[in-house]
Amino acid sequence: MFWASWCHYCRAKLKEINSSPPREEDISTFFISIGEKESVVSRFAERMNFNPYITDNILLDTKGVLARKFGIIGIPFFVFLKEGRIVYEGYDFNEDLIKQFLQDE
Repeated sequence: MFWASWCHYCRAKLKEINSSPPREEDISTFFISIGEKESVVSRFAERMNFNPYITDNILLDTKGVLARKFGIIGIPFFVFLKEGRIVYEGYDFNEDLIKQFLQDE
């Protein structure tokens, strides 16, 4: 998930994920903060009282390089990979999407 601490929709989605993280073991999740310093992100994560599912998987894209490579024009933005290839890119995320992408093709 690409996000920023100032983004209302990102905060709402992060709260939702924090309260009920996916339980599937086959999922590796990364929360990529765009354009923010580590100190800002750390304070935000502490203030939000994120569980380790989120805090252990926060990455920083301080200059937006990765976001530009994905062509992201809005956040939150989600990317799902399966077996090393992108199977979903978009602005929506829910438990049903995760289950769909974990099924065998």
